[in-house]
Amino acid sequence: MIVDPRSGELVADRLDDLAVAEREVDETLRALGPLYDFRRQLRERIAELRGPAELPRPRFRTDRQQRVAECPRCGHKAAV
Repeated sequence: MIVDPRSGELVADRLDDLAVAEREVDETLRALGPLYDFRRQLRERIAELRGPAELPRPRFRTDRQQRVAECPRCGHKAAV
């Protein structure tokens, strides 16, 4: 038997009940997709506004840290 963490109830160990529970979980996870996109956008904008204050001095930066310093949103070289 498997406990459903959403309700705390046991899911009957029958194929039909397990399939229904799986569909419900899949629907819930799909509904969360827009929240993950929103969180990513928030984090990107916060990184832009904060700037590269946490990065090491330029001579000690890795290639990736240098890309982030140039463009925090995408980590690519900013267009000139």
